[in-house]
Amino acid sequence: MIDGIIVLNKPKGMTSFDCISILRKKLGIKKIGHTGTLDKEVDGVLVVCVGKATKLVDILVDHEKTYDCVMKLGLKTKTDDIYGDIVEEKDPGIHSNEEIDKVLNSFLGEYNQIPPMYSSIKINGKKLYQYAVKDIEIERSARLINIYSIKRTSDILNNEFSFTVNSSKGLYVRTLCSDIAERLNELGTMKSLKRVRLGDYSIDEAIDLDLVDESNIIPLERVIERFPSVEVKDYLVPLIKNGIILDNRQTNTKEVFRVINNNKTLALYKPVEDNKYKPVIIL
Repeated sequence: MIDGIIVLNKPKGMTSFDCISILRKKLGIKKIGHTGTLDKEVDGVLVVCVGKATKLVDILVDHEKTYDCVMKLGLKTKTDDIYGDIVEEKDPGIHSNEEIDKVLNSFLGEYNQIPPMYSSIKINGKKLYQYAVKDIEIERSARLINIYSIKRTSDILNNEFSFTVNSSKGLYVRTLCSDIAERLNELGTMKSLKRVRLGDYSIDEAIDLDLVDESNIIPLERVIERFPSVEVKDYLVPLIKNGIILDNRQTNTKEVFRVINNNKTLALYKPVEDNKYKPVIIL
């Protein structure tokens, strides 16, 4: 079995779990997981981890993400996207591209976002959408999101426009659409969404689900090579292979890093408490 990742171009109309189920059967591999769930009607980059690489799921989820979005003014739904039940409709006013740009730019930087009820976040042991389908509203705390860039990519036409947003993990773009509309003093909803990048992996290298085979698995060693490296002395090599905890005598970083010796990668480490580092994967 090859350990590594697949950069999948998830199709619309399938859940992330549907894709994993198909890949398990197609590749004959049971140990498969994905990073960063995409809603059923969202397409684009879904990074799939295979074998030992499933230990990277939480690390890859932490990476920044980029989305292409189309939003529509004049409509509000229960789910903040075009697929939800309509809550309210109102003919929108006239807005210039410049006005929209100003509102989009107002979201740059730190942004406190209240997650939507139709989400998989758990509160009191239940996912929020389990409350939402019963019309139960649960109080949610705002979460701090960093928006690194946001840019309109089309003129406003027929009350619709497109934009691209690059952000930290945790952003709900459909909630962002609702918030953008609110700052325009309008109703608004997300019409379509595509994830075009997750961390280092872009839509340009993503493989369609029906074309995936073993040759599309990026080997684990190549995946780990993308992380920054820390060189260790020879005496530590056997200790690292046995899973030793490293500390600030070897490095002082808050990032995940690979440990190398004589240009050979030995393991991937992540920071834990008290300036210590534990192995995620040992090669």
